[in-house]
Amino acid sequence: MEIEDHYGDLQEIFYASKDGDLILNKTTSEFGTIEKNWKRIKVNGTKKETTDLYNWIYQNGVETKSEIYRPTKKLNLEEISLGQLTDLIKNKDLKYIIQN
Repeated sequence: MEIEDHYGDLQEIFYASKDGDLILNKTTSEFGTIEKNWKRIKVNGTKKETTDLYNWIYQNGVETKSEIYRPTKKLNLEEISLGQLTDLIKNKDLKYIIQN
């Protein structure tokens, strides 16, 4: 019940994602990795900040659009640009999981 109370409509994202997945915020063009435990998801962004999933998607009270992808191989986010990430998605090197 705690997950449903905290994440509301985002609970499907919580249940579908796994630790280590990539999240791409299509609205802000930011991306990061998911760090998941049994009741929360934290997003480790490229700016070295850690944000709760709810705050990653709802910025200043406005819902942004995000997509979750699962890497098929180990990736180092510090070495990847947004353009390279987009290429990985187009080449299907990342498996699409879910979006809001």
